[in-house]
Formats: sequence, C-alpha cells, structure tokens
Amino acid sequence: MLGALLVALYVLRLAMLDADSVAIVVPAAVAGFVLRPLWYSRLGLAL
Repeated sequence: MLGALLVALYVLRLAMLDADSVAIVVPAAVAGFVLRPLWYSRLGLAL
C-alpha cells in the first residue's frame, strides 16, 4: 500500500505544477507521517 501511494504521489507531482495542491499534500502527509512509521515498525518487529 505504501508503494502504491508513493507511486501515485510521484505521478501527481509530475502532472500538477502546484506543489501546494491538496491532491499532493494529503497523500504526502499520509505516506510520511502514518504509513512509513508503520512500515518501519513492522519491519523492525519482523527482524
């Protein structure tokens, strides 16, 4: 899920010229503040 969100964020950033758009800020915030810490904590527990 994190990978798909990051790819979508990359495509949105390429398609839109305004970096302050809600379509870019919200997925970036979700990926950076929610999904990445979850990913790394689960990875740490697995290892």
